[in-house]
Amino acid sequence: MKYACAILLLALVTPLAYSASTPPITSLPALLAKPVDKAETRIKARVVEDLGKNKYRVEDGGKQIEVKGGPHWYHTLPLETGKTYTFDGELHVKDKDGERKIELKLVRVWRADGARLDVRANTKAEPWKGIDKDKAGAPAVLVWRKS
Repeated sequence: MKYACAILLLALVTPLAYSASTPPITSLPALLAKPVDKAETRIKARVVEDLGKNKYRVEDGGKQIEVKGGPHWYHTLPLETGKTYTFDGELHVKDKDGERKIELKLVRVWRADGARLDVRANTKAEPWKGIDKDKAGAPAVLVWRKS
């Protein structure tokens, strides 16, 4: 009984798991050297540009990548240009018209103080699917949560 209570307490105070094994932080230069499509990825990078519509350009070690946080009509992300965050997500590598595009589709974002922003439950979850964007109403503002 004592152990069951301890396990239950641990489950309640532990942040939501990203996956069974959250990947370690990878530097952006290392990630971009050998990008793997659909790889669960964690990077720490500084927001250098708000591209609008929940898209941001981030930088680490002189390399940049675009991170996407889902449709702007569904929710908005309160990320600040110039701030450094840890980003969890799924890497997408696309070759289109002879040009390679690499982006990170966000699952979760972490601030330096440990607060997290949950964009979706996991890499497969897309809570905005099946919703008519014309009838969706005002987008929800995602809120930082401390665990």
